[in-house]
Order: sequence, then C-alpha cells, then structure tokens
Amino acid sequence: MYKVFGSKQALLSALVDVTVAGDDEPVALPDRQFVAEIRALTDARAKLDRYARHLLHTHARQAQVILALAAAATADPEAAAIWRKNLDDRRNGMTRFAADLASTGQLRPDHTVDTAADVLWLAMDVRNYDWLVRQRGWPPERFQRWYVDTVAAALLTAPG
Repeated sequence: MYKVFGSKQALLSALVDVTVAGDDEPVALPDRQFVAEIRALTDARAKLDRYARHLLHTHARQAQVILALAAAATADPEAAAIWRKNLDDRRNGMTRFAADLASTGQLRPDHTVDTAADVLWLAMDVRNYDWLVRQRGWPPERFQRWYVDTVAAALLTAPG
C-alpha cells in the first residue's frame, strides 16, 4: 500500500476523500451534480431539502470512517492534520452554501453569510447523524426532516 500511496497520511487522506465523495472520480465536491441541483433551486427551503438528501447518503457512507478519524486525531498528528483539513473543507463548503441561501433573499436579517455558515456547518456534522440515526434509531427520513426544519428555523425568514 505504501508503494501506491507513499505514506500513512496519504493513504488515510485518500480513504477520507473517497468516503466523502462516494467515488474516486477527480471531480471536486463544488463541481458535483448535487451542488448544481441545489444552485438551480430558487427557494431556500428546497435547497436545504436537496442538501439534506445528499447528506443522508454521505453520512450513511462516511460515519464510521469520519468518527474513527476524529478519534485518531486526538493521538496521531497525521490523522489530526487530515481531520483539520476535513473540518476546513466542510466549513468552506458551508460558506458557499450559506452564500447560495443568502442569494434567495430568504436568510433572516440577523444572519450574515458567515453566521449562516456556522449554523450549516454545525447541523451537517456527522455526529448529529450518528447520534440520531445510528444511536437513537431514527429513520433516515426523520433525520432529513429534522435537518431541514432545524436549519430553516435557525436561518430562514418565516414563509408568507
């Protein structure tokens, strides 16, 4: 394996990347089809719902790997570097998503793109999925509704 990947850090990084993306295609997450579908929607709640569907599939695939990475990061500097990159990548993605939500005009006035990104980043954390679906036994559809309802209540103006 070291002949292919070169180092433990490269191997772990590749595992995380494939687990998050769901494949080994050289397509960055912002260039993926689900992102284009979200951007094409004009309603903020519809954007949240489409993202929540993506999140369900991603979390089901990645929960064990990401939770193991988080645990390893507490003791292994190489794992910690990959964990930090994962956190930064997720925060950057949620900043782009927050800007997209803001473009609908439906973001509450007490939020900036930055504070909206904070809420999105917290809500999409795999540990929420782990606790609610894996630990508490929620059906995935209930998690999806929880995500949309919780984030919409925190970030969006009331409809009507």
